[in-house]
Amino acid sequence: MAMLFAIVGGVVRGCCWATLLAGFVAGDLSERAADVELIELNHSFDEHGKLVFHQIIFWRWSHSAARFQVCAWRLVKQPDAQPRRTANGWRYQWWEREHLRQVWAPQYRETWTQHDPEVDDREFLPKNKRAGLYP
Repeated sequence: MAMLFAIVGGVVRGCCWATLLAGFVAGDLSERAADVELIELNHSFDEHGKLVFHQIIFWRWSHSAARFQVCAWRLVKQPDAQPRRTANGWRYQWWEREHLRQVWAPQYRETWTQHDPEVDDREFLPKNKRAGLYP
């Protein structure tokens, strides 16, 4: 009986993966992509040099302000979740519930700071004025 349960369980799990794969190929799963000018991986440390957090900051160029401005950010919860080099620049992707999110940029930088660049940018552009990743 245990063997039968294992086989049935495997078939059920395989069926779910097949459905998921078929949905992905058919485009049924929600996928959103955005373009920015710069993706930053920031490592923030306290005044004693202890790591506080890692974050990804998405920057867009503002012609009117003549500077990069934060449009969005997210905490990095898994160390291997980092931007990846592509043929045309850089890509950062993550799953948000069942939605695949991707952000593309021609530029990338990695910074180690004792301040939060995203918070610093609020002096120039308050959070409620940010455009966000998806218009």
